[in-house]
Amino acid sequence: MWTEAKPIFQEVVAELQPQCILFVCKRVFHRVSQDFSHTNPLSIEENAIYKNPHPVLKIDLEIAKIAPAIASYINHPNCPRGGFHRARPVVKSLIETAGGKAWI
Repeated sequence: MWTEAKPIFQEVVAELQPQCILFVCKRVFHRVSQDFSHTNPLSIEENAIYKNPHPVLKIDLEIAKIAPAIASYINHPNCPRGGFHRARPVVKSLIETAGGKAWI
């Protein structure tokens, strides 16, 4: 499935030029990680689900001549270890690492 989705993903990233990307599924993140390099992990406030450091990818589309985005994941909200409240440290750190201000 990722083989078919990869060109579409790259096209969307090239068009939108995001600074950070949050995958809402650990499995999808790991599939994408096969095609992009890992970079410095996020330093997060640990909780029962997410451990410090948290993995990060560098989504670099050299063909698009855009600045690379950083990407990480949270567990899907419907999975037993998911939910948005537990993921706040990951989201906050990802946004701040990308140069933004997190309001959570």
